[in-house]
Amino acid sequence: MTRRKISDHLLLAFAKRIVEGSWGGDQAIPPARELAKQFGVARATIDAVVGEAAAEGLLVTEARRGTRVAAGAAGRARELLDRMGRTRREVRIAILMPEMRACSTQDISLRPLVQHLAEQAHKRGWTVEAVLWPVAAQDSFPRLLDDRRFDGAFCIVARPERLMPLYFMRQRNFPVVVYNHKVFDLPLPTVMFDEYASVQELGRLLHALGHRRMCLLADPLGPGDFGHGRQVAGWLDFCREQELLGGWDEPVYFPGHPDPQCAMRAFFRRRPLPTAVIFGSGRHLNAFIQMGDIGLRVPEDLSVAASHCLADEGAGGRYPPITCTRPNLRRVAECSMELLGRMIDGEPYPPPIRLPYVLAQSESIGPPRVGEIE
Repeated sequence: MTRRKISDHLLLAFAKRIVEGSWGGDQAIPPARELAKQFGVARATIDAVVGEAAAEGLLVTEARRGTRVAAGAAGRARELLDRMGRTRREVRIAILMPEMRACSTQDISLRPLVQHLAEQAHKRGWTVEAVLWPVAAQDSFPRLLDDRRFDGAFCIVARPERLMPLYFMRQRNFPVVVYNHKVFDLPLPTVMFDEYASVQELGRLLHALGHRRMCLLADPLGPGDFGHGRQVAGWLDFCREQELLGGWDEPVYFPGHPDPQCAMRAFFRRRPLPTAVIFGSGRHLNAFIQMGDIGLRVPEDLSVAASHCLADEGAGGRYPPITCTRPNLRRVAECSMELLGRMIDGEPYPPPIRLPYVLAQSESIGPPRVGEIE
């Protein structure tokens, strides 16, 4: 079978509202113009679906009374949901992988999330497939997903250059959920991780150990809000509250080189160095771990922590496991599949889901060396 048409999704949504009691017996339903706005479709599409619902005995349209729920519609709506549920083919979900990350050896941080997504999809009887998302295919990519019979998509990294395809997907009413990114003026469901509170929790740990010269290595191209805005805002607010900005002139550092290892070499050649570093992105942390000897011991010379890690950040034996905050990936995958399921069943704009972070403290942080507390 082919993927369901938009009208089928809307018919299912109408039936669910009747079964759940949102639209009661003999109750007038909202005007077509309002429904078109709710579902993000043309008014002509709503008129067509109302006609289908009337043919199924769910609605009645009268000249002076408008469109109302038909008597006995709840039972017929249940039968319709059961019938359409049985005829649904296996759902296919695309996991959108940006080319530079999908082809990079630095991409280990995304693998656990992809594995959890596959497990949660399997529990629903769905299948997932990683799909390369080329920047060049701005307008054709949503059509490609349709042609390959995908029913929905999960976007791990939503960078500025990829907003246009996401906009086209929403225009086509193609279900897509974005990870940890609320796109301004584009209603895309998302599963959010509290980066603001996460980085402050790490700051409190380091501050209690005596660190005052701390630096957040923020990635302007990382996943989440553009430029990790919430993460940086949380860190700067913490520094202001602790009155740390007066004695240290570099609380935030944005690596400028596009190659993470080159960026890390440049950072660690700087003097003076901070006594503690918080990595704001997995790719720069991975580069730090994979670098050769830089003449610093962890945590004796440098305390190292990371905010928003998607993987267990082992350090290959050179350093202790890294203290970090991370989302619960199983819950991220569960909630993402829940949002996609709701959209596939006809709900146009499920609200975002916010998840707490998990703190994993290790021996990668310790007190600063004597003489470097202030």
